[in-house]
Amino acid sequence: MDLNSILTSDKGALPYQSAHTRIHTASLLCLACSSDPSPCADPLKGIDFGANFDDEEKEPAAESQADLIHIRVQQRNGRKCITTCQGLNDQLDLKKILKAIKKVHCCNGCIVEDEEMGQVLQFQGDQRDAVMTFLVENELAEKGKIKKHGHG
Repeated sequence: MDLNSILTSDKGALPYQSAHTRIHTASLLCLACSSDPSPCADPLKGIDFGANFDDEEKEPAAESQADLIHIRVQQRNGRKCITTCQGLNDQLDLKKILKAIKKVHCCNGCIVEDEEMGQVLQFQGDQRDAVMTFLVENELAEKGKIKKHGHG
């Protein structure tokens, strides 16, 4: 068995073992330790990498993500793109919102029913700023609760 096969082999190796540790477990001489056959002091030894230390911190982040309104732009073909708006309150009348934005900004749009996201507003073109200002000006959402994705 040569050195390259030991370094690339993952049989019997734990996920946190480095190639250096695998060399020692294969009882070969370590090149980094000046050919000393004793195992090196592994600074990561004894650390449980599978432990979840911040479970409490993840749950509030997930709850705050659910409250956000996401406005994204998706490239179709060439210069064409669509803007999607998801996460609006279920109590809002999406048809009225859609009609008002379409009329003010001269674009077409529709409501798409998605299994995961619920009802999503779609508009022709890059209407991220228009949708964001409409929601804030009409007090349908706070500016801090709106997440505008993409550059620009």
